[in-house]
Amino acid sequence: MRGVAVLIGAILVCAGIVFFGPRLADALLGGLSDTQRGSAPLIETVYTVAIFGPLLIASLIGARLSGGSALALGRKPGRRVPLGLIIGVVGIAAAAFYSWLAGAAVSRTAVPSGAGLIMWGSAVVLFAAATEEIFFRGWLQPTLARDYGTPVAILLSAAAFAALHIMGGARSPMTLTNLFLGGLLFGLLAARGGGVAAAIAAHFAWNWSESILLGLDPNPGVGSFGALLDIDLRGSALWGGSDEGLNASLPMALTLAALLAPLLLIRPLRHRPAAAPVLGPVSEAEVVPLDENEPHFKPLGLEGELCLVEPQEEVPVLDAPAKLQGAGKVDIAALRVETGAMTHVGKVRSQNEDSHIAREEIGLWVVADGMGGPDSGDWASARIVEEFENLTLPADFDAACGRIVDAINAANLEIFRKSQRRGKQMGSTVVALFVQGSRFVVFWVGDSRAYLMRGNKLHRLSRDHSQIQYMIDRGLISAEDAAGHPMSHVLARAVGVADEVEIDSVQDEIEPGDTFLLCSDGLHGFVPEGEIAQLLKRSPDDASEQLVQLTLKHGAPDNVTVIAVAFTEPTLLSIPESATA
Repeated sequence: MRGVAVLIGAILVCAGIVFFGPRLADALLGGLSDTQRGSAPLIETVYTVAIFGPLLIASLIGARLSGGSALALGRKPGRRVPLGLIIGVVGIAAAAFYSWLAGAAVSRTAVPSGAGLIMWGSAVVLFAAATEEIFFRGWLQPTLARDYGTPVAILLSAAAFAALHIMGGARSPMTLTNLFLGGLLFGLLAARGGGVAAAIAAHFAWNWSESILLGLDPNPGVGSFGALLDIDLRGSALWGGSDEGLNASLPMALTLAALLAPLLLIRPLRHRPAAAPVLGPVSEAEVVPLDENEPHFKPLGLEGELCLVEPQEEVPVLDAPAKLQGAGKVDIAALRVETGAMTHVGKVRSQNEDSHIAREEIGLWVVADGMGGPDSGDWASARIVEEFENLTLPADFDAACGRIVDAINAANLEIFRKSQRRGKQMGSTVVALFVQGSRFVVFWVGDSRAYLMRGNKLHRLSRDHSQIQYMIDRGLISAEDAAGHPMSHVLARAVGVADEVEIDSVQDEIEPGDTFLLCSDGLHGFVPEGEIAQLLKRSPDDASEQLVQLTLKHGAPDNVTVIAVAFTEPTLLSIPESATA
C-alpha cells in the first residue's frame, strides 16, 4: 500500500504543479516591467523556475519522509557523468540522422545568439532536466523499489514521467511512447549507476542537443535562447515533421530502443578485488583473499557463509565460504574477554531505532536495527533484545545455539503478529555472536554485520540480506557500484515481516587475539572497511567509541550501534619464590 500511496502522491504533485505552475509564473511576471515582460528568455526562465522549482522541493520533501536521499549521485559520478553526456548527444544526433536519411531534415541558418544567451539557455535546460531526474529517479524510483523491486520501480517511474508530460500537453501516441522509453533509459542509468548522476547528464545532454545545439525544438524555428544550428524537420510526422518534432517521431523511438538494448541485455562483470593493499602504519591490516580451494566451512544446520573480505570500500562477491586460518581449540574460560559497546541516534534521525545487549557471563552479544518508523522500529529491535535479557543457555554448544534460534523465532512471530494487528509493517535486523568453549557462532538476519579481526586481517562473517547484495550476487551490478546505491538499504530479509524467518549462521574455532565487531548499517554503510580495520586494533572500549565518532564525522544519517568484543590471553604475573618465602 505504501508504494501505491507514493505513486498516487507523485502523480498528484505533478498535476498540481502543471495546474499551479503557470499561474505562479504569471504572478511573477506581473511584477516585472513591460520591458522585462518582453524578454522571451526571461519569460521562459520564469516559467521553468515556477514549474520545476516546486517539483524539486517536492522531491526533497518526499525523500526526507521516505528516509532516502533524492540527491544521491551514485558511485563514481566523475565517470558516469561523461557517459551520460555522450549518451544524450549521440542519441539526438542518431535520431536526427535517421530523419535526414528519410529526407525530413532541412538545415537553415541559425538565429545569431551570443555566448551569454547560449549559456543562460543551457543553465535553464540543466535545471529542468536535473529536477525531473531528481524527482523521478532520485526520489520516486528508489522509493517504489523498496516495495516492488527495481525493475517494476523503473517501469512505474517511466510511466509517471510520461504522465507528467501528458498533463503538460503531450498527446501523440508516438510522443508518449518515446517519453516512456526515455524514462526507461534514464531509470536504467540511475539504477546501474546507483544514483542520479548519469541520468541527469543524459537527460540534460539530450534536451540541450535538441534545443541549443541543433535547434530541433521547437520545430520549426529555434527557442528563446537561440541555437548553434537550426535544423527543421519537414514532411511526415512519423519522421519528425510535426510541431512536436523528433519527440513524436519513429527515429526517436528507434534510437531509444538501440540505447536501451545494451543496458537491458548486457550484464556487468563481477568485480574481483585487486592485490591486497597495506593500510598504513596505524594498523597495517591487510586484505584476506578468497581461496576457493580451502575446505568449506560447515554452517550450523542453516544456510550460512563465511566471507573473507578486503577492508576497503570494494567488497568482492564470494560464491563459497572459506575456513579461517590458524584457528585452534582454545577454551574461552582461559581467555580474558573485553567488551565495548556504544550507540548513537546520528545527526539526521530524531529517534534511535537500534537496540543491543552484551551478556559476557553467557558469551552472548546482540545488535538489532529496527525499521518501521516511530513506535515501530524501536519497539521491534527492543523486542528482539528482550528475548535475550533473561535467556539461559545449556552447556552443550549445539543445544545453546538452538535456544538462540528459538529466541529469534519467538521475537519474529510476536513482531509479525503485532504488525498485522496494527496494519503497519515493522521489523528489525539482528546479528548475534555466541561464544562457548572453543567455538563461536554468528547468527544474522538483514544487513547488520559481524566482523572478525584476526592476525591483522579483517574478516566479514556475515553476508547482507539486502536487495543490493542480491543484485551483486546475480551480476546485475558490480560490488564497486554498490556503495551509495539507492537500493543499498532495501532489505531482502528481516525479523518480523513474515510469520517465519530464515536465519543464517556461521561458526568456527576461537583464537587468542580475536576481536569481533557487531554493527548496524549506520556504521558499515558510511565508514569504509579499511578505517574499521584500523580502529579494531584498539581496545574494545576505545574502538567502539572511535567508530561511532568516525561515523558522526561521515555525517551519520542513520542510527549507529557497535559492539566490539576482544578475546586475549590473560597477563600472568611471575613472582619469584623468594618474594613469597
